[in-house]
Amino acid sequence: MKRIFVILCILLSACTVEPVPVDMTRGMATDTPTPMPDLAGTAWELTLINGRAPILDSRITLVFADGRAGGFAGCNEYGSDYTSARDGSFAIPEIAINAQDCPSPEGVMEQETAYVQALTQAVRYHLDGDQLALLTAVGETTLTFTRQPEFAANPADLVGVAWQLVEWHGRDLLPDTEITLVFDGSGAISGYAGCRHYLGSYQAENDDIRFPMLSMVEGSCDLDEAYLLQEGDFTTALSQARQYWVENGQLELFTNPGERLLFVPVGAEIDPSSGETPEQPAASPIQLGAPRLLGRGQLVDAAFTPDGTGVAVAWPYGVSFTAVTGAAKQWFQPLPASPVAIAVRPDGQAVAVALADGNVMELAAADGRAQTYPVVHANARLGDIAYAPDGRRIAVHLTGTNRFNPIFVLDLAGGHVHEIPETGGGGDTGPHLVWSPDGTAVTLASRTRGCGHIVDVETGERLFTLQRSAGCYSSYAVAWSPDGRTLTLNSPNNSIDTIDFASQMVIQSIPSSALFFQPSTWTGRSLFASPDGRWLASIGSYGYFGGSVWEAATGELVRQLENPAPIHRLVSSFAGNAIISLYADGTLTRWAFDEGATEETVGRLPVYAVHYPYFWSPDGRKIATPTDYQFVIWDVESTQPVAVFDLNYPVATFSPDSKLVALVDTATNEMVVYDLAARAITQTFANVTARVEGVAFSPDGRYLAYGSGNEVIIVDRTTGAETAVLAGYPADQHITWIIWSPTGSALMAASGNTDGTGGEEEPGAMMVWQETAVGDFRELFHIESVRANYAAKTDPIALFNPGGTLVALESLLIDEAWLYKIFVYDLEQEKVILEIPDHQLSIWTADDLLLTSQEQSERRLTQWDVRTGSAITGQASNNSSPIFAPTGDYFAQMSTTPANIVQSVEVRDWRSNQILAQAPVGNDVGQMSWSPDGRYLTASASNGTLTLWPIIRH
Repeated sequence: MKRIFVILCILLSACTVEPVPVDMTRGMATDTPTPMPDLAGTAWELTLINGRAPILDSRITLVFADGRAGGFAGCNEYGSDYTSARDGSFAIPEIAINAQDCPSPEGVMEQETAYVQALTQAVRYHLDGDQLALLTAVGETTLTFTRQPEFAANPADLVGVAWQLVEWHGRDLLPDTEITLVFDGSGAISGYAGCRHYLGSYQAENDDIRFPMLSMVEGSCDLDEAYLLQEGDFTTALSQARQYWVENGQLELFTNPGERLLFVPVGAEIDPSSGETPEQPAASPIQLGAPRLLGRGQLVDAAFTPDGTGVAVAWPYGVSFTAVTGAAKQWFQPLPASPVAIAVRPDGQAVAVALADGNVMELAAADGRAQTYPVVHANARLGDIAYAPDGRRIAVHLTGTNRFNPIFVLDLAGGHVHEIPETGGGGDTGPHLVWSPDGTAVTLASRTRGCGHIVDVETGERLFTLQRSAGCYSSYAVAWSPDGRTLTLNSPNNSIDTIDFASQMVIQSIPSSALFFQPSTWTGRSLFASPDGRWLASIGSYGYFGGSVWEAATGELVRQLENPAPIHRLVSSFAGNAIISLYADGTLTRWAFDEGATEETVGRLPVYAVHYPYFWSPDGRKIATPTDYQFVIWDVESTQPVAVFDLNYPVATFSPDSKLVALVDTATNEMVVYDLAARAITQTFANVTARVEGVAFSPDGRYLAYGSGNEVIIVDRTTGAETAVLAGYPADQHITWIIWSPTGSALMAASGNTDGTGGEEEPGAMMVWQETAVGDFRELFHIESVRANYAAKTDPIALFNPGGTLVALESLLIDEAWLYKIFVYDLEQEKVILEIPDHQLSIWTADDLLLTSQEQSERRLTQWDVRTGSAITGQASNNSSPIFAPTGDYFAQMSTTPANIVQSVEVRDWRSNQILAQAPVGNDVGQMSWSPDGRYLTASASNGTLTLWPIIRH
């Protein structure tokens, strides 16, 4: 450990090491100055400022990279463009710096101000070995730096180990503290911060490391408040980490302020001062590779450029900029965190995005180049963002669970953030920001069930309350006249009132049947004025109301939109004598209201918001998914669609060779067989009423079995001829599941009531059928279960063993956990050979080995030898629905710590319940599945994305 201490004395100005005097003018006074080394790619730590050492326990850094200069100024991070030349000339014209205030160490803020001033006044530099000096125009050395040390580090060394914090520079950990950190190798981290779990992202190159996104997994903390405060300090330190070093099985993180965090593998016993190397635990047998996304998910928010030619769109993990006409994509920029709201600068040259991590990113409209500004706290779920009319400031209003943050105003020139006073507190309504034309006021959506307000952006003074005698004006339907004299609002009696802002008197009221409610976003404006103030427009959301345009001066109706689309209209804007709109399905429309009452489609964004259930091809190379508006078949390797259907098929199944897919339209009861190579429908079947998995190809692909009413129809696929009908199911039920045995000589078919008629708790029938010598089928075994009604594909109700000689069926007569029972039926002996009460099915791991999970109390996974009845019980699982890999060695589940928060996935060993791999999803997880060959793990999220992780086996 002695080597680490020496390095820290270089990193930390707190060390009592006197600076070595250096003649920084050497080589500068000659007629032919020695060319200076290039500054690019160098990193420095301040040792002298105006001839004095920095304040004790403070640290200032300067890094030159990618044409930018920046670093840590003692309290805040800063950045700027810079110029330098080999003749020693140097300039930093303007510095952007965060606006955080640091009360300690004493004097650090004054030192930061002096440092920034000295940096901007420097006109020359002198670099000699590991010493850098910056000089003023009169030759005075104001800033002296020492080169930062570089470590021989490999980002791969971070992966495959669960790290535990054992030493934290300058502080004692609280008793029984457990703080962990896990790197997944693909840019994601997870861990436990001592009170709650957290997720995030990391970037590591050589010895540089960044944690650009950190978010707590929301939930309560049952420990003392001190642990919660320590947790906050830890995540802050993690966000400030800039260097790392892995040696002797230990991980050291060095932060901007100079803190050192020492980690060892979880479970390792070590005295950090002893220098002993801990024993490295065995590496995980699997790892989740870099995630792949199928589609971009649903549209989060959008904003048009002022001229109406372009549209910026926020997707769950990125931003795109697209031409309106033709929807030609110009660029797509991935984001480090989920976007919450988006806005376009009034001159159309930039796009601002508010992120869930509390940052704001401004992207150039031309090419997507981005700059990030820290603004508010992380874990935002709702919010709005809006440029001031002059485009120099941005208002941001973000809220999270059980909180209502104030409105912040970001000054783009200096990066300073100003909180509007009296705009926080408890609230029950999503933010919606509209600036006054002069940039002095902004809207504050309703708080604590009260009416919204228009507030002064500097003082927070309430200039106008959105209220009249009948109730509140809508916070989401606010439009100013260009001169700022009048304000148009949607009144509680559903008229549109124009108010003189000075007197706050209604000067005009327009009767309207408009519905302004925006169910899935608060930022889509339903009332807005044309830039010249001539027209007012009111645009509805779904198909309840299309839109109306009025003359603003007279209130005269110009035109109403006929036949509005039954799809949510996300955002609308004036574009000359037309209104352009973007719908949630990606449709871009133009309504020339001075010409007619209908809108035309001018473009279409490819929106594939995936939802469950989804269907794998047997070879694991394709996956079929319903989306909000289409049914899509994806190629897993390229993540691109190979077939898109306008119909939304709830039931689908692939042929054994993965070349065909059978699709059932439950609205028309029609099934089609689609040839993926020919890209054509080859067969059509009528009266197919199958649900869930009520269609299945035989293992050899020759036969196709499907549900028709309460019967199973088996047809010869090559001829289309019907070969068998399996009857005897309840008359009021549909076929919900069909599962062939691996040999094709038997099948299990179940019926249930899944049409919402109220019979879901009535048990469905589960029958096992065996093929006879003449090609017909006879019933072998029959049980009942309410599980046959459910559409949860991830929880099997019957499983044949690999040899096709046994079938396990899950019975549940009443939906009570303690009444589950598994029957293992021997098809050769034609009898039940094992009954397992209080368990659910999981997977066969061999012909005679069946994995089940205990339903009651702790979820314990058990492997049964079904011939002998002997069992091996694993450790308890904390999840009710483990999804087993096809090999049965491990299972995946949603992370449920703390309860009801499921924004990450984890893979565990079923015997020990040890976590083998983890990955954040970034949104609430819907369902998970494994590919049939076990090469991929997938998880769908509530934002319409489907993530695939390749499984890397060691």
